[in-house]
Amino acid sequence: MNGVMQLAWDNYLAVALMVLGVALAVRGLRRCRVALPHPRTGAMQPLTWMRGFRLALIGLAVAGAGAAWLWDLDWLLALSLAIGGEETLESSIAISALRAQPARTAVTPPRPAASPVQR
Repeated sequence: MNGVMQLAWDNYLAVALMVLGVALAVRGLRRCRVALPHPRTGAMQPLTWMRGFRLALIGLAVAGAGAAWLWDLDWLLALSLAIGGEETLESSIAISALRAQPARTAVTPPRPAASPVQR
């Protein structure tokens, strides 16, 4: 691994990693924005929001790893991978729970049972 870290062009790889991470984070944040409640309906899409959140976290972890590589900061690499991995795990669990939840449909309330007429 030290051979890769000492290359003359390793800064380009680190910057490319940072650009990729920021691009993933921006794409994830756009998904989160789309899933927010709409003014007309007031309905939010929690599954889409969690998928965007997870993508944004992965992107930030990749960008943090690239920054750690560029500036040779071991603590930033450890922090990026630990927080990125843990939050990705948590959001993946939340996504699987949202997938398992039955889809909500518009249901009309049941009519009350007609009582027999007493004579």
